[in-house]
This record gives sequence, C-alpha cells and structure tokens, in this order.
Amino acid sequence: MFYCRLCNFKTPSLPRHLLHHKFHRNIHNYVHCGFEKCLKFFKKEAHLKKHLFRSHNLLKQKENPKTVLNSDQRGKFVCSISSCEKEWDCFSDLVKHLKVHIKKNDQITCPMHDCGKKYKVLSSFTSHLTKQHRNNYKKVQDSKIYDQSEIEESQTNSDSVEAQSLECVVDNENQSERFEIDGNAQSESPVELNPSLEESSDLYLHNLAQFYLKLETQLLLSASTVKTIVTEITSMQRESQNIVMTSLARKLISEGISADKVDIIVKEIINEDPFLKCNVKLGSNYKRKKFYKENFDFIQPESLVIDKENQTYFSYVPIIETLKYTFQDKSIQHEILKKPEPRDKDVLFDFMDGTVYKCNTFFNDNPDALKIILYQDAFEVVNPIGAAKKKHKILAVYMSIENLPENLRSHVNTIKLVALCNEIDFDCQKVYGKIVEDLKIIETTGIEVGECILTTWKNSLEKKVKPIRQYLKTCHTLKINKSQELKNIIQDCKEATETRKDNYPKNAIIFPLLVLYFEENIELLYNIVDSALNEDAILETCANNNHPVLIIRGKTLYDSESTCTIILEGKTVIYCSDFLDGILLTFLSYYIFGYKYPAGLEKTLEFIQRILLQINPPIGTKTAPGKKRRTKSYNSAVFSLAKALSNFSDSFKTT
Repeated sequence: MFYCRLCNFKTPSLPRHLLHHKFHRNIHNYVHCGFEKCLKFFKKEAHLKKHLFRSHNLLKQKENPKTVLNSDQRGKFVCSISSCEKEWDCFSDLVKHLKVHIKKNDQITCPMHDCGKKYKVLSSFTSHLTKQHRNNYKKVQDSKIYDQSEIEESQTNSDSVEAQSLECVVDNENQSERFEIDGNAQSESPVELNPSLEESSDLYLHNLAQFYLKLETQLLLSASTVKTIVTEITSMQRESQNIVMTSLARKLISEGISADKVDIIVKEIINEDPFLKCNVKLGSNYKRKKFYKENFDFIQPESLVIDKENQTYFSYVPIIETLKYTFQDKSIQHEILKKPEPRDKDVLFDFMDGTVYKCNTFFNDNPDALKIILYQDAFEVVNPIGAAKKKHKILAVYMSIENLPENLRSHVNTIKLVALCNEIDFDCQKVYGKIVEDLKIIETTGIEVGECILTTWKNSLEKKVKPIRQYLKTCHTLKINKSQELKNIIQDCKEATETRKDNYPKNAIIFPLLVLYFEENIELLYNIVDSALNEDAILETCANNNHPVLIIRGKTLYDSESTCTIILEGKTVIYCSDFLDGILLTFLSYYIFGYKYPAGLEKTLEFIQRILLQINPPIGTKTAPGKKRRTKSYNSAVFSLAKALSNFSDSFKTT
C-alpha cells in the first residue's frame, strides 16, 4: 500500500500514487516513496523505482514490451511514464506523446527495444531517434523486433494481467503479500482506496489555491497581477470550452442523438468544469486570502508594543502556534520525532558536537528535547540613497528546528519567521522578552499538539456507536457461538433504556459487545462491585493487576447512581463521572503511565484506539509481546471488524 506523505490518500497502485503527487506539485517537486509509509523521497521517478526494488524487495513481473511491436499483433503502444501509460495505435503518435512529456520537463525512455537511454532535452531525443534508430523507426509498422515466442507469451499473460500492469511481491518471513501496482487490487484498509469525485474536486481546489499562493509568496507577484492572470486564464478557458463543446455537439448529433439531449449533455459538462467552479471561490484577492486562512496553516501575527510613547511596535508570530502546526505537518513530523543516528566522535557535524551543547544540563537530562535555534537578520525593503538610507531597514528574527535532518534544516521552507520590526525601533528586552517567555512555557509546561481526544471521543460516540451496536447485535458469529451471552447483554441494555429514558445504555453496550466479539476477558476492562464495599476491599480484588482497571460501584454498568474509579497498582488514582468517561480515562491511562495492552484485552483496546479515537501510528504497537511474533503493527481481528463495519455503514468510510 502506498501512502501520501502530505494528506490521507492511500492506494495499492503506483501509477495512481504518482498521479496523486501532481496535486501537491506546488508544495514541492520531490517524489515520495510512501510504500508502507516509507519516508524516503527522490527527485526523479526512476530513482523511486530503484528504491522500491532495492529497499522494499518489490519484484517486477515481466512487463509486456512497450515499444515497436506491430499493433495488429500486440494491440497498443504504451507510454513508458508510470504516471501516464496512455495507449496509442500508431508508433508515431507515441513518439509525439513522448515529446510532450519532455516539454513538461519529464524524463522519458527511448521507446526502441533494447535501448533504454533517457532524455529530458527534445532535440537530443529526436537526434537520437534519427541517428541510432533510423531503420527501425521507418520500418516499425511492418517489422518484428521481438521473436515470436515472446509475443505468444505476452499474449497469454494479457488475459490474466491488465495491459502494461506492474505487480509487486513483498516477501515477508512467514508469508508473501501481493500488491498489484496497476489494476484492481484487494484493499488492505477498511477505507476507500480511490478518492471520490468530491475528494478529487477538493484536491484540485487546494492545488489551484496553492498555485495562486505560490505566485504571490514565492514568485513575488502582486495581488493585482495574480488577479489579471486568473481573469485572463478563466476567459481563455471559457473560449476553449465553447470550441470543444461545439465540436462535441456536432459529433453527438452525427451519432444520432437528439438535439435536446445533446444540449443537456453539453450544459452538464460545462457546469462541471473544475477550473471554472474553483475560480468562483478563488476569483478575487479577498476570496483567496479567506481560503488561505481557512484551509492552510495560517498563524495570525500579533502586534506588540515596543515604546508606547513613540508608538513603535513589532509583529510577533507566536512560537507555540508555529510548533503546533509544525508537528501536525505530515511532511516533516516524522523527521522531527525520528531518533538521531549514532555520531562519529572524530567528526564535527554540527552544533551538537560542540562543547557548549554537550555541557548543557537540560539537554543532557533530556536528549530527545526539541532543539530550537533563534537568529536575526536585517534587510532593506527598498534600495534607498542619501538621507533615506536605513529608513526602511527591517530586522527579522527566525527560528529553525535542529531535530530535523541536516538536509532539511537549512531549507527555506523549514525556517520559520518569529518577529519583524524596524531596525531603528528594535529593543532587545521587548522583542526577545516575549519570545523567551513562550520558550519557557514550552520548556516547563509543554504544549498540546493534534486533535482534542475528548472531541474525537464524543464524535465517535455520536456517529459510530449506533452502527457498531447494530452490526454486533446482528453478527452471525455471535449469534451462533455466543447466543446466550449476546441475549443477556441486549436484554440488560433494553431494561436500562426503559428505566433511564435516555440513550446512555445504547452507547455503553458496545463495550461488552466488543469484548464478547473478540472473545476476551471483560474483567480486564471493568469490574462491577457492590456499592456497599469499602475501598480497601475493592483494592484487594485488584491487587494482582498490573494494568488500569475500571471499578463500577453499582448494580450494572448502566446504573445512573453508580460511581466509577480507576485502580492502578493497588491505588485509586482517578474518579470518573460515569462509565463512558471511565472507559476513556482507563484507555488513556495506558498511554499516560506507559502500560502495554494486556493479553486477553488487547483487541478491544486496539479497536478503541484505532476506530473510536483514531490513533493510528505508522509503526509500533501497544500490545505486550507474546509467544507469536506479530509481523504487522495492527491486529488482524481488529482490521477484519473495521473492514466489515466499513462495508456495513458509511460512518466508517473516512476512518
């Protein structure tokens, strides 16, 4: 499975993975691997293919020849660019198509058999064809470059393998997993592999907005210039559309379709034009800025006072907010959290090899701490002469995160702006005082990064509990193997609903149902005890547990008068308002106190983690090591249930 490094897109198809990268081309021009969430990236597609073969043991199935066979024998000539692979009936059309790729700065491979030379310059490619393949190029339509055995073999394979498909085999220790890189493949995820029309339109909109933002911020075009470009391109698009639609209408009428239907078809196509639809939202400078702020990582600068009497100010971009967005950025968050590689003691790499850093007590005690370097620079925004010199000189304070690898630290996109002020107004204590104040908060208190767990929990209880309950209540496996236990759980919930007159029991029932489905021990999750028991007696019952346990003092878990506490290491550590809050806090205790999921409850806890709280780390697991070695980071039983739920209800399509 290929995962996009910049969004939530995933696919088993390499061509679709490469095509998806084009939606992010205005962010950078690198090609990410993404296979099983690999973080490597490359400048060229060819380098990515070598990496897939060498690092991931992806073995190419013998590919059908893509170049000079007669179309009557092989059918089509196919473009060698993996993200394209368009088919042509005529070899000369293929050559013209490859020339178009060169004009787009793509590197193409010579289509002649046993050549394999690569070109990015159009004149070099045409000269190569003329000089090296003059005879083959002229006779391509009536000569056989491949022997007959190869043709017959490829024709046999074409019945079972889609034309020009590429299949990869990943050899693990205990099994082989097959991934079809182009074509219909079995999904490894309970989500939709291919984006819907709405998702594709949204990607297109964001890509167009990134292009306009790139014109303003990187190419330094004024807002009025960008507006002129947008207006002119929109006008040309409409004119082009009118010409194409007129030609299409004539073709449809010539095929016998009535004029009324043709008019309806043409209007629908015009109305669905993605470029024109997106420019409605991005047509003006105001709309573009509003879209940037709402959809991209925008941090509102603060205007802070330097000298109130002289009315001097400086602009401050809060470091805390900058770090929050940085850690939420999928493209670099894993690079920041990555463990540093061992260093050669005889080589000085960077500041971390210096005496000042090595003697710093804080970093000695916290080797994984965030390393932030601040530096300042002054620059002129104009080119003044005479008396105006230094009048408009601006002083800027920047920040770089030294936890990033060396190749990313000095990249302009990873250097963050912290403050701006006029150089003549600069006051070190005022400007750096606010910066140091925020740094002390980060050092002593820390900051919360990511989505709010409580919000995610409430949304899951609201949207996902009902389909989970309905599926588990009608689950064929439970009805056959656990029929009596299933009836008892459902009956208790029904009686509690009638007594309480609310939906609380319908939310709480999914947890005993999940434990029953996974055939695990409910007492490892919670225990229901008599409310008359004193605390010492309760603690004694949990003395042997080496993990958090929720204790419910009451008749049932639906009892509105019950009280809930969490027992940890023989002590009552947390008091909970109700059972559902108790389940959430019990689960979070595994993370806060660093416990592994116990055997006999690991499936239920992983389901809560991945489905209800949407905590899906790319690597690692909270499950305690057992006798059987797990080859994957997720539990197969949890994956199977998640996949069944995604087929059962639309609430899980985007999980």
